[in-house]
Amino acid sequence: MDAARKGKEKVDEDKSKEEEEELEEKRKELAKYMLKKFPAVATADHDTKLRIFEECLRELSEEQEKKSEEQKKEEDEDPWKIKVQLQRCDMNDKLVLFGLEFANQGIEKTDEFVIWDVDTQTKHTLQLVKKATSIFFTGNWNKDFLVRRELKLYETVGFYWDDTNKRYNFSVLERDTL
Repeated sequence: MDAARKGKEKVDEDKSKEEEEELEEKRKELAKYMLKKFPAVATADHDTKLRIFEECLRELSEEQEKKSEEQKKEEDEDPWKIKVQLQRCDMNDKLVLFGLEFANQGIEKTDEFVIWDVDTQTKHTLQLVKKATSIFFTGNWNKDFLVRRELKLYETVGFYWDDTNKRYNFSVLERDTL
């Protein structure tokens, strides 16, 4: 029990150090911003520094909020939630999907899905298979995608779930230019 408590204290201590380091980075960023925006701050009196600090903090908050909104908008605009750069293991009868959030949720062994190729406007069927810690598309992957679309190693393909049509949409997102 004593070892467990010491372990928890160590984790809490590490977390606290990380938070302190993050706060220190933010302080440095704010100080750089203040000096860039108001070079006279280095020689200003205490009240002026506080006023400038509050103004800079407000501006930084607004900038971060704007960046956050722009980033969210970009994420919302990019429907391709599953992006795969083709590796050697994908150049046969299956496309391995790494790090997917749904890898351990709701898929039991094998489920069949309609795949709509948005580039060629063609409909295909693949099986989504879950085995231990891996998940992959199989079935006609080789014939319907690798061969038909002439996919090559390191090209990037994307999928996203089209809830309206109850299917996955597919596209070649990036071709090998060599």
